[in-house]
Amino acid sequence: MSKNYDANPFNERSPGNSDSAGALLRLRDTSNGPHFIYDGEASYVLKHENFVFSSTKTFECGQCFRFDRAEQGLYKGVLAGRFVSVDGYDGYAEVKVLEGPCGDSFASYLDYFFDVATDYRRLSYELSLKDDVMKDAVNASCGIRLLNQDFFETVISFILSANNNIPRIKKCIENLCRNYGKKIANGIFAFPEAEALSKCSGSEISELCKVGYRGPYIAETSKLFASGDMDYCNILKLSTNEKYKNILSLPGVGPKVLNCIMLFTGLDRSAFPVDVWVERMMNELYGLDITDRVKLEKYGRDYFGENAGLAQQYLFYYIRQIHGK
Repeated sequence: MSKNYDANPFNERSPGNSDSAGALLRLRDTSNGPHFIYDGEASYVLKHENFVFSSTKTFECGQCFRFDRAEQGLYKGVLAGRFVSVDGYDGYAEVKVLEGPCGDSFASYLDYFFDVATDYRRLSYELSLKDDVMKDAVNASCGIRLLNQDFFETVISFILSANNNIPRIKKCIENLCRNYGKKIANGIFAFPEAEALSKCSGSEISELCKVGYRGPYIAETSKLFASGDMDYCNILKLSTNEKYKNILSLPGVGPKVLNCIMLFTGLDRSAFPVDVWVERMMNELYGLDITDRVKLEKYGRDYFGENAGLAQQYLFYYIRQIHGK
């Protein structure tokens, strides 16, 4: 049976880890440059001429599944146990809390989530010098920011992404949240905690949430998080190779899912996930003839270097625009 819970006033703990989101912020320096400022009510605003941002491109590039386009170009979704709206363009971003608690600590969380300490203007310029294809991709995609997403939520979301399209992935995640997440408002649910999912059988998750063969993967992976065997802060202490090895050991995690997790949680910004769109793009635009996606992943990482993850997002967004997706 489904197991909804009323949301607490607010619990900043990550669904899959014992440390709060605030604790994770201390691992990154956001002391200089742009910041989100809390207005004392429900809005958080960032204004800075060097802040490169497009809410549309950031939320439509395949890295995040809980935000949808709403009225007047806003994006609405669930973030850190709150129902929020996001609006933004170069030099400006505004996040409004529609349901859930507010406070100064959430401004710091937004700095972390939107990776405000990173100079995307500089990175975009450097990538545009790589070749003509990337120059065109930067022109089409600049404004994408790589989000620092919750570790557990990202793991489960990309396990669900395997052999799935984006609308279907979003539907599966919504089913999971409705059945096992804490209620934030009428019809709005937080991402489930690992403990809640760990108590369910894979067959139950598959049946209730319509996730097919992925149900047992979700159940078994959640048990590893709930027990503390898989923990974000412990992962951070490992070498890059050890991080990849540990996360690859999770049920339902293969090479593409692994690279998505590494990239979209900020564990490795040189990760280069390859799916059907990226495979098509690399072969079509770069004149390659490589069908082995592991080899394409290595090619992308070697060619684009430490910014391969951002290059991948630019190219992913660009190729989908070319093909009208």
